[in-house]
Amino acid sequence: METNAAAMPRPAALGLSILSAVLVLIALTDAFAEPDLWGYLNFGRLFFKESGFPSRDLLAYTPTHPDWVFHEWLTGVVLYRIMEAVGPAGIQVLKYTLGCLTALLLFLASRRRGATVLHSLSFFLLGGAFFSWAYPAFRALCFTYFFFALFIFVLETARHNENFRRLWILPLIMALWANLHGGFPAGLGLIGLYAAGRFWEGRRYWPYLKVLAVCALATLINPYGLGLWTAIAGHLAEPQAGVREWVSVPGAWVHFGRSYDLLIFLACVGFTVGMLVLSRFKDKVFTLICLTTAFLGMVHHRHMPFLVLALGAYGPFLLQDVCCGEKRKTKARACAMLFVLLFALAMAACNIKYFVLKTPIVIKGGNPLALNTPWEPYAPGTDALFYPVHAVDYLETAGFSGNILPYATWGGYISWRLYPRCKVAMDLRFETVYPKKVRDEYFRFLQAGAGWRDFLVRYPHDIVLIYRGGALHKAMSKEPGWREIYKDANTVVFSRKGGR
Repeated sequence: METNAAAMPRPAALGLSILSAVLVLIALTDAFAEPDLWGYLNFGRLFFKESGFPSRDLLAYTPTHPDWVFHEWLTGVVLYRIMEAVGPAGIQVLKYTLGCLTALLLFLASRRRGATVLHSLSFFLLGGAFFSWAYPAFRALCFTYFFFALFIFVLETARHNENFRRLWILPLIMALWANLHGGFPAGLGLIGLYAAGRFWEGRRYWPYLKVLAVCALATLINPYGLGLWTAIAGHLAEPQAGVREWVSVPGAWVHFGRSYDLLIFLACVGFTVGMLVLSRFKDKVFTLICLTTAFLGMVHHRHMPFLVLALGAYGPFLLQDVCCGEKRKTKARACAMLFVLLFALAMAACNIKYFVLKTPIVIKGGNPLALNTPWEPYAPGTDALFYPVHAVDYLETAGFSGNILPYATWGGYISWRLYPRCKVAMDLRFETVYPKKVRDEYFRFLQAGAGWRDFLVRYPHDIVLIYRGGALHKAMSKEPGWREIYKDANTVVFSRKGGR
């Protein structure tokens, strides 16, 4: 609770709350349909249209694993039903709801720890752009980030008054989480870190271990049983090389260039380390959670949001304690404060620059509840994502049926448009569906380097649908068994000679 001296005037608190909410909504506004979305919808359609549970792949014609363990299966079922009932707007409303609830849970968790309204809302002013890359339209990761924030809130509520009975809601949440997205180990890790932190502090930790054990058992309530854990372990042990989200932060910086998410994350790391040093690592739970999430974020790009989420829940009180607590002035403390201030300014600068660029786009943009499939990059000459809309229209109008070899990012979209008449050689399900040998052959084909023809001649492709221009287009143009049948400004379609 805030003291009268620390409390903000109500008009100021209301204004800051409204500003924070607006920033979150601006960050969440994105009408681009993520390539993973089509994978969810395809599974949902198979779930409702085919007989039995889809435990074997039906979308590809290349070799696949004998069993298809889709750890996002319930997301596919939910999104397909929403799409069928109300269309893309329903999926967008779900995304906005999850994002806003995540923001609210972080705010409430920070207040549970004793942070003032000002310090609790400072997170959204310093790092609100985080919601832009954490909540695209639509990825099952949105569920994981929401549940991670919900776990923090429940854990903090139980810690606040030592009422550990409230922790027993977590196994029920975990059973749902484990069927929506494979990121549920983050929740188990969070409980484990709470137990370790309290053990370090010499406080009661057994209630957390009991709940952790039951939560682990709850993850087995899924269509795959223990196979879900086996699949996720394999997924983590063998992430697809070259995919940005599985690259380390230094690797992403070198190979993909700097971006707002990298800059904000690195600023968060520096800010967090400085805060921990200033607080002398007094809060053991926060120390363990932040160091763990910072490490995971540095190792894999896709794990960066966990540190930002943790900072949103735990950082405000720590910032308040550092700024308003100990007043002893030393040279070391002054240097640490300067260190923290510099990183806070870096976070704020990235955030401001992001919103300066994003706000006009949102204002001038179209329907925020739409799901757009652009047929060209938003900036010509870039590798920004787009879809082969016109090429697929051409194939659909021509009544084509057969096997299509596309870029993997287009595979799910093509299946959504053309299945069951057409199957694809590859899509973004990568290691969950395709053996490593097939994936390696496919990526050699894309590079049009040594051995690129192996994938082309080994499997029964009828159509090759790729980017226009570049090495692969040139290589395909020289292939004697293939002819170009369609091209537009961005894509080109090749058909096997003698085929349709």
